[in-house]
Amino acid sequence: MLRTNEPDLVILSVMGKVSHPVKGSRPFVLGHDGEVLLLPGVGGITYNKRIGDVCVGLAADHVEPGVSTMNTDKAEGYADAYNRAYNALACIGNVATIVTGDAKGDRGVPGLLHRMPIEERDGCLRIGVAKMVPGKIMGSGLGSEQTWTGDYDIQLFDEQTVEEYGLADLRFGDFVAVLDTDHTFGRIYKQGAVSIGIVVHSDCYTSGHGPGVTTLLTTKVPGKIEAHVDPGANLATILGIAPRVRPE
Repeated sequence: MLRTNEPDLVILSVMGKVSHPVKGSRPFVLGHDGEVLLLPGVGGITYNKRIGDVCVGLAADHVEPGVSTMNTDKAEGYADAYNRAYNALACIGNVATIVTGDAKGDRGVPGLLHRMPIEERDGCLRIGVAKMVPGKIMGSGLGSEQTWTGDYDIQLFDEQTVEEYGLADLRFGDFVAVLDTDHTFGRIYKQGAVSIGIVVHSDCYTSGHGPGVTTLLTTKVPGKIEAHVDPGANLATILGIAPRVRPE
């Protein structure tokens, strides 16, 4: 039986609103091959991409599926304090309720952990994942001292590795095992360690970037997490949200 500290957890409400698409100090991105690109990215409502859809090869950079939200309140002296709390506490799988507009009262998905494809066997957690990802190609997100917020990008610039691990059809919401990485205190390379996460944003064109992975589980001890490939290991399928069939 999987033991957690769930009985000790408190239930809080957090509130955000649909965020506007954002751009940095310049409207374009410089691709890893030197090409200048003007593409949609983070924020807003993505009408034609949702979890279960392929997130690679899009005319986009860091785009997020469905609705992107944030908290825009300001605390004196801490410009982003409320949004940082919203980001940390609005976890994958939490219940979400729409509180304004035509869809007021509609609710989103309940908890994730108990629906994940996890089986405990002889002290090991066996977890179904859509893809295995070698730690050697992980990029942006390295150097962070924590994994409670933010993500960790899969670089897809090496065609041989992409083909070897079948990463060309990664989907939004795919569960993935990032091999030889430990996320206990930030993200590091460690042989035998395994981290499990979910793909949360699309492919990217800039150096060091790619589909983003949010961490769910990690172990630095070899043999404590055993990942196996399950093509149905996607958030849409597990939560019963318009399941998609991966193309042959």
